[in-house]
Amino acid sequence: MDCRLIIERVAIAWTENVLDLDRLFEREGY
Repeated sequence: MDCRLIIERVAIAWTENVLDLDRLFEREGY
């Protein structure tokens, strides 16, 4: 297994989750 590939996938998933949270907060008005 390539550790860098795993780290990249985790970073991408984490970034997408953060963007989803930003959208959720905007919609909820926080």
